[in-house]
This record gives sequence, C-alpha cells and structure tokens, in this order.
Amino acid sequence: MKYLSVLFLIFAHALFAEGAPVTEQQFSFRIKTGNTDSVFQKIIREVEAGGGYFTNYDKNSLSLRIPVAALPAFQTFLGSLAEIEEKGFESYNRNAEIERLNIQIASAQKLLDSYFQLVQKASFGELQSAEREMVTLNARIDGFRGRLQAIQKRAQLALVRIDAAYRPPVRPAVNYYSPFPWIQATDLRSLTESFLQEENR
Repeated sequence: MKYLSVLFLIFAHALFAEGAPVTEQQFSFRIKTGNTDSVFQKIIREVEAGGGYFTNYDKNSLSLRIPVAALPAFQTFLGSLAEIEEKGFESYNRNAEIERLNIQIASAQKLLDSYFQLVQKASFGELQSAEREMVTLNARIDGFRGRLQAIQKRAQLALVRIDAAYRPPVRPAVNYYSPFPWIQATDLRSLTESFLQEENR
C-alpha cells in the first residue's frame, strides 16, 4: 500500500511538471465489505467533496474520476472503509495523440486563412462555396480542440474502478466460561447424553 501511495505522488508531480508527458492513469481496486451500497455512497460523497465525480454505479462496481493529487488520500480513505484485496494500475502516454491533433488544427487553420483571403476578391458564386468550406473547417477545428481538452481533463482526473465482493459481518465470539466451579467440573456432553437416554426410556 505504501508503494502505491508513493506512485500516486510521483505521477501527480510529473503531470504538472513543465514539458512532462501527458499521461492518462487508470487504477482498479477489489474490495471486500459487508455493506457495498453504504460503502459506495460514502466513497461518492468523499470524491465529490474533493472535486471528483462518479461515472458509473451499479450493485457491485463503481467508476470514478478523481483528481490525481487526491489519489493518496483516497486510497487511505478506501482502506478505512473496506478490506482492499487487490490493486491495479495502468498509464497511457497521450503525447503522440496531442501532437497529431495540434498538426491537424494547424493544417485546418492554414486552409481557413487561405479562404479568408479568397473571399475578399471572390465572385458571388465562389463566395457561397468558400463560406460553406469555412463553416466546415471551423467545425473541424472545434472538434480537434474539444478532443485536446478531453485528453487534458482525463490526465488531470484519474479513472478509478472499484469492484466489491461481499464479506460476511464478523460475529462476536461467545464466551462459554462459567463463574461456577461445579459447572466447569461437569462433563456437559455426558450429562446431555444421560438426559436424552432418560427421556427415551
């Protein structure tokens, strides 16, 4: 557990370091609890109070988006609610995807600029055609920028999945000790057998 907490902190620092790779992180936990619904409700309240949110919630699983910097504290909180049986971690570098989107934005913007130059001296027919192309290019640029924002958001909010298994509640131990010495000295099994034999006569 201590190792994973250190890992959380390393990635939280690396995410915001200048020139650091943009990394999407995914964590998974398998827990045991006697009251899954109650535990999930407490988790959701804690995560929402810290700037995160849940994305999926059913009988035995819960998916969340949690700020990377809050992950160490979240793991501690989760361990206080239930027994953590298993943990998993995966990360995905999104720099190549970001670079590709930036190139697509630059290319579309360059083409859009050329249409701006064209419409200044275009005929009426050419103007209509150019305006349609400009609307299409603007929509494409907006789409690329939206995907960039989504990547940045996923890098800041780690995906956490929790799967729960039922753990029966622990019953308190029954104390069969008697303060009466004569009861302690009595063979209760033999006494019970003798009683049953008398009843069957």
